[in-house]
Amino acid sequence: MQDPAIHQFLIALLRSVTALLIVLNPIGLVPIVASVIGDLDLRQQRRMVRQIVLIGSMLLLVFTFAGTGILAIFRITINDLRIAGGLLLLSIGFSFVLKGSITSDSKLRSNRSPAPIASPILVGPGAITTAVVLVATNGVLVTSAAVAIVSAITWLIFRWTPSIFKSIGESGADVIVRIMGILLAAIAVVYVREGIVGIIKSFR
Repeated sequence: MQDPAIHQFLIALLRSVTALLIVLNPIGLVPIVASVIGDLDLRQQRRMVRQIVLIGSMLLLVFTFAGTGILAIFRITINDLRIAGGLLLLSIGFSFVLKGSITSDSKLRSNRSPAPIASPILVGPGAITTAVVLVATNGVLVTSAAVAIVSAITWLIFRWTPSIFKSIGESGADVIVRIMGILLAAIAVVYVREGIVGIIKSFR
C-alpha cells in the first residue's frame, strides 16, 4: 500500500510541473530559439541552450526560496497573490490564444546573448508569480523539484530545437501555443477562484 504522504507529494509535484511547463511554454519558444541558434555550430548551440536554461532556472529558484519572504515584507497574503497572479496569467493565456507563437526578433539574433531569452521571454512575470504561488501552496521542496524537472524538459526541447522546428514548423508551434493558452487561462481561473474563496473564508 502506497504511503499517503508520498502520494500527496507526487500529486502536488505533478500539478506544479504541469503549471510551470504551461506558463514557461518551451514548445512555443521553439521558433525564436531556432532563429537565434540556427546558424551556430552544434557546440555553440548547446552552450547557448545550457546558458538560457541555467539563467532561467536560477531566476525561478531565487523566487522559489525568497518569494514568501517578499510577500511577508509587503504584507501580501497568498490569496492576494492568487487573485493578482491569476489575472496576470489569464491575460498571458489570452495573448497565447490570440497571437499564437512568439515570432523571432532580429535584435535577439544579432545580440546572441542568452539573457533576453532566459528572461523575460522564458521566465517572465507569469512564471515568477506561478513559482511563488506554488511555494505558498505546495512548499519549497515540491516547487524546487518541479523547477528542476521543468528545467530539464526545457533543456531537452531547446537542445533539439532545430529538429523540432523542422518537424512541426511555425504553424505547428502556433497551434501548440494556442492550446497552451487555453490551459493557462484555465489554471488562472483556478487561482482566482481559490483566492476569492480563501478571502471569503478569512472573514468568517
